[in-house]
Amino acid sequence: MWSLGCVIAELFLGWPLYPGAQEYDQIRYISQTQGLPGEHLLNVGTKTARFFCRESDSPYSAWRLKSTDEHETETGMKSKEARKYIFSCLDDIAHVNLLMNLEGSDLLAEKVDRREFVGLLKRMLWIDAEKRIAPVEALSHSFMSMQHLLDFHIAT
Repeated sequence: MWSLGCVIAELFLGWPLYPGAQEYDQIRYISQTQGLPGEHLLNVGTKTARFFCRESDSPYSAWRLKSTDEHETETGMKSKEARKYIFSCLDDIAHVNLLMNLEGSDLLAEKVDRREFVGLLKRMLWIDAEKRIAPVEALSHSFMSMQHLLDFHIAT
């Protein structure tokens, strides 16, 4: 589901959602857009220490993403910004390439369609695989069935 989510995001955007030649950059993009993985995932992750470190001044066992400088110092590999679109959250995707020549019910239908698309995408890209949408659920999502557009008369 994760891979399919990345593919449909790229088809929609015309550019990879999380590009990057280095794993660190991809993890950084995901964390900046979707937040850090849950502590339970970081605690059991086999590569957690490569990309994250524990907050030393925290009374809790909180993790944080290593800075680009910290990662470069440890690995000797320089981080590079490769994103065309920099999102603070996945909801921002709905605003990319919005057709400005639409009006009335066509514009409203487009916005509703984008909202449903992003809703499905967020469930496909849920960081915790145990909570990610299952294929059978994805197939019955309103974006796939297009049920959300039945109330709109789309001009042809």
